[in-house]
Formats: sequence, structure tokens, C-alpha cells
Amino acid sequence: MLLTKPRVLLMVLVTVLVGFYVGTAGVPDPWRLLHVLVGTGLAGARSLALNQFLERDVDGRMERTRRRPLPDRRLRPTEALYFGLALTAAGPAYLGLTTNGLSAAVVTLTAASYLLAYTPLKRYSPLCTLLGAVPGALPPVAGWVAARGEFGVGGGLGLAARRSIGDARRLVYASIVHLPALFILMAVDKIPV
Repeated sequence: MLLTKPRVLLMVLVTVLVGFYVGTAGVPDPWRLLHVLVGTGLAGARSLALNQFLERDVDGRMERTRRRPLPDRRLRPTEALYFGLALTAAGPAYLGLTTNGLSAAVVTLTAASYLLAYTPLKRYSPLCTLLGAVPGALPPVAGWVAARGEFGVGGGLGLAARRSIGDARRLVYASIVHLPALFILMAVDKIPV
């Protein structure tokens, strides 16, 4: 269970719920909402499990993360890898079958940007936080396109820009502000940056 970082996953699902609610025209469809939450949950669990697989060596050296399942040796790396890979197809496929292809594409883009850009870059540069804002901003977009079936005028980044640019800025600032704290923790744990 801890391999999927349940608290992080819960926050992702809350943002999907908000995007779905804002994107709904009329009465929300509870079944469609349930499907987008399940599909995004599967896709998010995939990303978080694969993230822990990719970062197991660093996690083992940091006080804050060394009790995670892989560094603590409660799971073998291959188990985490196979679990993450199994979920790789499950989340987007579920969304594609039950919701729509756009929401499946958005969660795939979210995972790709998280695992292929943000995760590797955070070992080398504080710019990772700017890239990390992309997968952080996409879950409400998944909710929006699940509700609407299209990006539309207010969808995607237009939603954040038109309706809550101040909130979007605060989220990016919060992401950027937490980064120095992580670098300080890494310095205390003697993790090279």
C-alpha cells in the first residue's frame, strides 16, 4: 500500500474531483465520476510505484524516505517494477473504456512528465520543480475532460488561467518554495545534488 503513496494519491484524486465538478455542465454523472476516480487512481498508483522503483537508492539514504517499502526491503525492486508496469496499462485502459480517450491521454501525459522529466531531473537541478508543476496541474484537467469529453474553451490550462490564475500561481509558488527544504534534507542526509 505504501508503494503507491496513498496520501499523495488521495490529493491527486481530490484535484480530479474538482476538475470533474467544474467541467460538468448540469448534474454530475456519479458513475462517470467514479470511473474517472478509479482510472486515475490506477494510473496514479502506477506512477508513484514506478517513482519509488526509480528512486530506491536515494530513498535508502535519506532519513525521511528510508522506511519506504523498497529501501526497507519489505519489497524486492522487481516486485515494485512489475506492479507499476501492470498498472501502466490498467489506468489508461480503464479510462479509455469507461470514460473517454482524452482522460486516458491526460493521465498518460501526467505519468510520462512525472516519471521521465520531473523524477530524473530532481537529482540534478531545482528546475525540476517547474517541470513538476506540469504533472501537478494535469489531474484536474483529467477530471475536466472526463466530464466534458473535450478540452473546450475552459478546459485544460485555460481553466486554470481563466478561473483561478491566483490559485494556480499559489500552487506553483508552493511547489517552488518546498524545494529548498528538500535540498536541505538531502544535504543533512549527505545526498549529492
